[in-house]
Amino acid sequence: MNEAGEDLQGVNGVGNATSLTLQFGSSKEAKTFLGKLFPESFAPCPEKCQVVTTEFEVSGIKGAKGAKLSLTVGPAAARFPAYRVEFADGPFIYGVAVYAPLGKLKQDTVVSAAKTLYERVKGRPAPQT
Repeated sequence: MNEAGEDLQGVNGVGNATSLTLQFGSSKEAKTFLGKLFPESFAPCPEKCQVVTTEFEVSGIKGAKGAKLSLTVGPAAARFPAYRVEFADGPFIYGVAVYAPLGKLKQDTVVSAAKTLYERVKGRPAPQT
């Protein structure tokens, strides 16, 4: 497996994002790993946790999975939404993960970013015969 990632800074220093690419030996290996990677979004916190995790549909990207993690209780400065969108294309897994303070990030923005990534990478490079 080969991997590459990039940390991205939010606008005006608000929030952050990560883009991830993993390359496997085959499409089947990528899909199998995605099936194991995505459930990590729903793993319980190591201690008492008030983060709520929900899955959401990602239209426009075949086989994509989306998860929202949010903390809406406690001190206002600690509250946040975070989103993950992951998908497989050929032997590759691509993902975006975005975090921002409460009220600064919308799910549609993250899905749009994932769609932009998908349009840029789908079918590239072409499968080798």
